[in-house]
Amino acid sequence: MTPTILVVEDEPAIQELVVINLKHAGFLVVRTSSAEEAESAIRAALPDLLILDWMLPGQSGVALARSCAPTNGRASCRSSCSPPVSMKKTRCKGWKPALTIT
Repeated sequence: MTPTILVVEDEPAIQELVVINLKHAGFLVVRTSSAEEAESAIRAALPDLLILDWMLPGQSGVALARSCAPTNGRASCRSSCSPPVSMKKTRCKGWKPALTIT
């Protein structure tokens, strides 16, 4: 079965670039533009991986990642998700590698 990746990115050009490359690599890709839309997508079908923008309108990608992180061995994302999460941040001067939560 083809792994599903949920891409959460509010910048259309960046979202399209990420999605095209993931599809080219053979993944099934679902895209959303906000943490709230991502939570709905997660409830509908749990992805194998979340790729989250660090800064999103409304709830941040960091807050969404924290809400999906398992606590005491149980997932807590208000929808019982616990997929691996990769945080993305646009590079800028002094930037360090993005946080990856697995």
